Amino acid sequence: MSIFVCNLKQTSAIETEFNKNISIKNINESFKVDENLDEINSIIYKKSLKINNEEYKLYPTFDNSKTALENISIQAKNVLREIKSRYDLGEFSEFTWKEYYDKSLDYESYICDLYYSNSNESSKYKNLVDEISLLLEFFDIYENNEKNKEIIELVNNKNI
Repeated sequence: MSIFVCNLKQTSAIETEFNKNISIKNINESFKVDENLDEINSIIYKKSLKINNEEYKLYPTFDNSKTALENISIQAKNVLREIKSRYDLGEFSEFTWKEYYDKSLDYESYICDLYYSNSNESSKYKNLVDEISLLLEFFDIYENNEKNKEIIELVNNKNI
């Protein structure tokens, strides 16, 4: 028997053993975060990945994504309105958040430049700077839902 065939059999055996020892577990543990973000919605670890008796928490997410989306729409309403207008976007929602996220990175540079370069008028931009900062923190957690879904899907496909 060749070395190549032997290595394939060993690799297959290891992969089979690995597949037997991987699972997803519900945990619902709190995640400590900046108090501004906590006002949007509590943030928790909902699931963990257990691999060969070692547990790894998946990304933290908002406990209730719908409520979090509603709350950020209120707390960052001015910056969301500015982004919508500047980039000609639809209403902010669970279906358009990625577009807003993409544009918010550009808008952050724009508004921060205005804030720091116009010291006489900086108070005019302070609220928008605060809101864009909160919005970007929100997106950092909100996007974790999709990351976790991808991980779970990969695990489920591997365990078939």
